[in-house]
Amino acid sequence: MKILLLGMNYASTLNSLVSGFKESGQDVSAISFEENRSIYNSFENIHCVFPDQKLSWLAYKWKTLRGTRKLYSSVKQADVIHVYSNLTLPTKYEDKLLRFLFLKVAKHKKKFITYVGSEVRIPETDFPGNPFYKKAFQNPAYEYPYESQACSFKHQRKFSELGFELISTPDTLHYISDTFFKSGKMTFHAGAASTSFHKKENPEEIRVVHAPSAPVAKGSSIIRQAMENISARHPQVNYVELQQVSNERYQELVATCDLYIDQVIWGFHGVAAIQAMALGKPVVCYLHEIPLQYIPEDHPIINSNPSTLEATIEKFILNPQLFDDTGKKSIAYYENYHSPKAVAQRLLKTYAE
Repeated sequence: MKILLLGMNYASTLNSLVSGFKESGQDVSAISFEENRSIYNSFENIHCVFPDQKLSWLAYKWKTLRGTRKLYSSVKQADVIHVYSNLTLPTKYEDKLLRFLFLKVAKHKKKFITYVGSEVRIPETDFPGNPFYKKAFQNPAYEYPYESQACSFKHQRKFSELGFELISTPDTLHYISDTFFKSGKMTFHAGAASTSFHKKENPEEIRVVHAPSAPVAKGSSIIRQAMENISARHPQVNYVELQQVSNERYQELVATCDLYIDQVIWGFHGVAAIQAMALGKPVVCYLHEIPLQYIPEDHPIINSNPSTLEATIEKFILNPQLFDDTGKKSIAYYENYHSPKAVAQRLLKTYAE
């Protein structure tokens, strides 16, 4: 089976998945048309059409042409095509080109789409049961103001009309309309973390970290206030926000932390939480009841929202053994459900159905 992965490499998910398929002995390749790649994402397993540096107009057109030719060749050779989030091509002929590739060249091939979050999130669907998200979305500084039913249905319609089947994630399934997709197939995101050994400078310190990459959407100000209150009562607690640091320093701080706080607004964890679990870290995150029903009951994620966050963290500080106990559960959960190989092997079964 020859597998082709396309779309967006958010939080290195595609890159990790390539590793998982290779580890499973599969013939896999991936192509990215992303132009502004984050330094925190890994692309070593992906063919990147565009380099990191800015190109001249002529060089850009040449790269686009070569990338499109490679895409055509790869689609033609693939047995299975799996797109993550979306696939956009830098040409005004994108719609015609995608229809040619997927409705003619790949007409009889297996094609799957997995949405990853904001591109299909429907605010009105979540507002009744998630007041924290409703408040964040109404904030003018909210980072994803385009979230809407219209945007969601546009993305769903695009790949439905191109003949794709849906493989959903636990946090996006409830946004999917049966007008476009009938499938109930499910996957978890793959994540990988640097396993380089790092030793904390002060063993008495309790280090709590959070990455405010989308401060309003993650509830970073709420997290910061809770940690300021906790640090005032417990001077051994050091709260660190992971921003404006190198990728190497980011990995080091996560590897040496005692507790990782993901987010307290959206209602589900991100890939950064997966990476923290891979390193044996307890993860605090708000898990809404809808996606919660699609993940194993024995998950180790510490479910907390803005109303309970401070008490949740303080419970660990007062009982340090919880850090080790929960960390061990984090590793086991990661290896069973989110390691690249585990995700790839489950997807292989889904592809074969």
